[in-house]
Amino acid sequence: LAYLLNAMYFKSQWKEKFQKSATSDETFTDESLTKVKVKMMKQNKSYNYTENDIYKAVRMPYGNGVFSMYAFLPMEKYKLADVVACLKKSDWDGVRREMFTCDVDLWLPKFETKFHIKLNDILSDMGMPLSFDKDKADFKAMSDYALCLSFVRQDAVIKVDEEGTEAAVVSSAGMMKDAAVGPGDHVVFHADHPFLYLITESSTGAILFAGRYSGK
Repeated sequence: LAYLLNAMYFKSQWKEKFQKSATSDETFTDESLTKVKVKMMKQNKSYNYTENDIYKAVRMPYGNGVFSMYAFLPMEKYKLADVVACLKKSDWDGVRREMFTCDVDLWLPKFETKFHIKLNDILSDMGMPLSFDKDKADFKAMSDYALCLSFVRQDAVIKVDEEGTEAAVVSSAGMMKDAAVGPGDHVVFHADHPFLYLITESSTGAILFAGRYSGK
């Protein structure tokens, strides 16, 4: 049995840290309209912000601004799937360019999320079914043995608190032998319902981590 591993780790403090004394229990409503209590961080600072009919978005920089977290919050009557569909049709650089500097009343849940998924079926549906077939898989460029994929999985964890963010993701594969706002406006961004978040590198816009928070 052979393993192929790919790992990424990120840890950084917010450029504008949240005051722990401002964090309090607030109501969060998930997509099934169930209400739960979460630890909500709060502050009023100047951030880059944009909004349209489907979502509002805020950029929260880390440290010296090289990396940032973007949070996308669905507008009323819309869900995360609508936000994702909208972003898929958009130019990512264009989304970043249309942001304005605004005074933002920001509420963001304090959370830690762990995620695990087995990707065998997903990769097969995407066009890789033969890679898992011991009789048809072709990895001769890697080994003289007859190899096939046994499993592919991804494990991720992200922790967001008043200080900043810590995130890690490990992808592994087992192989076996045959056997509308303007600058200066004051806006409200209360993430009290599910939202999408992205951790990006600022100069290129490269997305390092992406996830959704749904209240647990």
